[in-house]
Amino acid sequence: MTAFDPNALADGLWKRLRDVILVSERVDTFVFGPGDGGDLPKVELGEEEAATLATDFVQRALAVACDRTNFAILEAASAEDGITAPDLAAAISLPALVISERVGDLLQTGLIVKALDTGRVYSTAAGVQVVVLVRETARRLAEVTLRARGPNGSDLELPVL
Repeated sequence: MTAFDPNALADGLWKRLRDVILVSERVDTFVFGPGDGGDLPKVELGEEEAATLATDFVQRALAVACDRTNFAILEAASAEDGITAPDLAAAISLPALVISERVGDLLQTGLIVKALDTGRVYSTAAGVQVVVLVRETARRLAEVTLRARGPNGSDLELPVL
């Protein structure tokens, strides 16, 4: 597993934020023709507003991703060849409609993409980084917990990290 890279997560979330800005601008100005609105519109945000927007995007993405079922979907979608919705439903033992709704949530946060021609779901670079973040943090916590066991294996000696 690769090491967690906060820059890769931020860059991946930026792609989703950029899409949201572009769509918002096109809807606000009724620009719907092909090729129109391709440039990023000028977004007039101060430093505090940009920080608030960025914080909200990160928190929403992590909140959606860290739901147990959504995380299982994100992890399955992180396979190189992605995964289909029926395969997700079978793997997670949930009805296809539930999977569809949860895939929609993950799509909205920019953590996965769905190929329109095949229906396969793939983790984005940001999605992969969330999986790495959770897995690395859990691995480290388990390691520290195991080291904290006392001589009889049940008492915890709480080490200073």
